[in-house]
Amino acid sequence: AFVMIEDELEGLIHISQLAEGVFLHPRNVVQKGQIVVARVLKVDGSNKRLALSLRGLTDDDGE
Repeated sequence: AFVMIEDELEGLIHISQLAEGVFLHPRNVVQKGQIVVARVLKVDGSNKRLALSLRGLTDDDGE
């Protein structure tokens, strides 16, 4: 799932980093336009991209 951070900065949440457990499609975890809180795994400054994860986050992490 691609995540827009700012106009020229985007992140990628690899399917293995979307959620714990089994799901058939990324749409079962996130929806287009949904606001998510993610953990930054890797920064690629030259391409202005982030590798992100939703795994292991709780509802309290976004507050």
